[in-house]
Amino acid sequence: MLSDAKARKLKPTDKPVSDGTITGLYLVPGGAPGSGKWILRFLSPTTGKRREMGLGSYPTTSIREARTKAFEARGEIDGGNDP
Repeated sequence: MLSDAKARKLKPTDKPVSDGTITGLYLVPGGAPGSGKWILRFLSPTTGKRREMGLGSYPTTSIREARTKAFEARGEIDGGNDP
């Protein structure tokens, strides 16, 4: 599970880091150390193609906020096919 301490140590050259609690939630390193952007990767329910949704930038959007946004988005994506 991604912690605030790990996120603050991110370097611009690091690979995206999976959050570990929400499927598809990643922190992609930004241009400055300790910064990045939250991305939610998912399969489109209509096309079946992989898509990415931006959820904000770190540290402006905290880990807790990113998880909440990702959880809500997952609910809409997964439940979007219901009549």
